[in-house]
Parts: sequence; C-alpha cells; structure tokens
Amino acid sequence: MSNNSSLVPVKDLKPFKTKWRSQVKVLHWWLQHTGFGGDTLQMILTDEQGEKITASCKRNHILTVQRKLPLGKWRVLTTFSVSQTSGQYPPTSHPYKITITEETTISNSDLIQDSIFLSLARYNDIIDGTLKTIFLIDVMGKIVENCKIICSVEAVDTDWAWFYFGHKGCKHRAIKIGKNVSTRSNPADKHLWRCEKCQVRITEVILVFKLHLIVRDDTETCKLILLNIVAKTIAGHEVVDLWDGSYDEIEDPELLPKPIKTLVGKSFCFGISVSSENVRDGADTFKVLQILSGDHILNVESQFEPISMIGTSSSTVSSEVVLMLEGNSQNDSEECKTPFAKGKY
Repeated sequence: MSNNSSLVPVKDLKPFKTKWRSQVKVLHWWLQHTGFGGDTLQMILTDEQGEKITASCKRNHILTVQRKLPLGKWRVLTTFSVSQTSGQYPPTSHPYKITITEETTISNSDLIQDSIFLSLARYNDIIDGTLKTIFLIDVMGKIVENCKIICSVEAVDTDWAWFYFGHKGCKHRAIKIGKNVSTRSNPADKHLWRCEKCQVRITEVILVFKLHLIVRDDTETCKLILLNIVAKTIAGHEVVDLWDGSYDEIEDPELLPKPIKTLVGKSFCFGISVSSENVRDGADTFKVLQILSGDHILNVESQFEPISMIGTSSSTVSSEVVLMLEGNSQNDSEECKTPFAKGKY
C-alpha cells in the first residue's frame, strides 16, 4: 500500500536531492549501448497525472529493474538521482531524468489506472511549426569556444543544490548510502558514501561548490554554472564557511546562505565556455571559466565535471542566444570594464 500523502508528482522532481518517493509506471523501455556508458536500460515513466519523465539504470541493475518494474504496472520508487536531461532528441519534454541506483527501492502500489497516457499532437500544429521541434542542421562558420558576457544575476537556480559532497580523489559527486561504519583506528562512526564516477565506497568526502545562476544581458537570459574557485570568488567565501554542518540532503533549496542570495541583482563580466553540446544538442547551461574585472582574470584551475554531468536542456539553441554570447575581440577590453562586484556581508 502506498502512502499518497508522501508521493511526489513527476513534475516536482528536481536534482537538489535523492530522497524522492514517486508513484510511476513504465510506458516503454529499451536497451541502449554507448561507448562511454556501456549498456543501460532506458525507460519512459509516467505518474497518474500523465507527466512523463525519462529514467535509466546501468547494466548491473537491468535484470533487477526489469523484474521489479515491469511494463504497465504501477510501482513506488524511493531514493533515486535526478539530473538534467541531455541528448539531441530527448524522449520527453521533462527537463530532468531519473537514474535508478543500488540505493533505489521499488515497491508495489495499489493504484489501478489503465490509461496509456498518449499525448497526441494536432496535425495543424505540426504543419504550421507551432510545436517545439529539434531539427538536424548544418553549422556554417566558426563555432564559438570561449567568449565574454556582461550580465546581471536574475536568480539563483534552486532546482539544483548550491554544493555537493565529492570524492576526494576524483571530486565527482558522492551519494550517502545511509550506513555508518567504525574502524579500529577511528572508533567514531563515519558516514558511508558511494562515488558516482568511481563506484567505490568511501568514508571521507569534500565540499564542492556547484552554483547555478540564471543571468540576463540586454538581449536574452541563459543559465550559468560556477564550480569551486570561480564560485568561491563570486560568493566571497569558502564553501565550508557557508555549509551548515549537516551531511543530510538539502530539503528546502530555497534556503540559501546570505552571500549567495545577495548575488541577485549584481552585474559581472564572465568568461564562459561554449561547448559542442551547447551548439549541437541545445544545452542551455554554460560553464563559467573566468570572472573578469578590468585586466584581472581568474581562471578555473581544473574541470571537475564534464558538460554531460553539468546537465543539458532539451531546448534548441537559437541564433539569438549564440549571438548574445559571441564576443567581439576588438571590444573585449572595453566590454569587460564592468566592475567586479565583491559582496559585502
């Protein structure tokens, strides 16, 4: 029996935590192989309101998931990762996707709902271009790789947490398994974690800034991601200084530290990276490599996460967005005289 009061609708799933509990059924699944990810099981899930979302699991979980999450049967998923969808042709319009891991629990549901949840498009909408559709195109000319933008912070994107716990070795995200272990050398209990990249269990993690901002210039808005050194510079604090000391997942992402809240409304000159995924796949999140103030440039020392982990969106990159991000080399020195606003808290 499922407790409906604690079930989260698919439309409300966001990446800031993993302790979600949703009631879904599989509409379709297929096996997929990629050179970097190996064999995966891809699924289209829906909730009882007909909201659809993509889900996947890795090879070592495929048989278990197929057995516990059969086609057309309602089940309750508890504890799973939510990340931004990627790829040229996303199967659903939901901006995020679910990843089923070894921590995910799949239990029976008492819901009886036999709808096949078809979302049929009107023929006229297809013909007149009303529907948002991604087309294959040839790109002519030079693809922007790095450029500068002067913009103001419109909002902090609280769909994402502003930091994550990372593996000290590779600095990729670590998920708390929820068990404690003791050792002879250190009798005090420690949290047990699993590195999402290395798939190893660890007991020590580090805090990593991962700040998502929505910014605007005089033509358009876009999303930026700032990691570690760049985020530290713009926030004016080490991530550990803003952390509340809890190893639990963030339950209310709207509760932000004051130095991060006060970024809203400030203007900056950012040096950003425009990757092939931004141009080819329509990713609308750009990584900030530099914060510029006059002749001063702060560079990111290392790139901890590939753009695929940073997250992408299903929207098509429009010419207006690319034009907004294109820098004019003749005017770079003038454009970046916008003062770097250091926060006073």
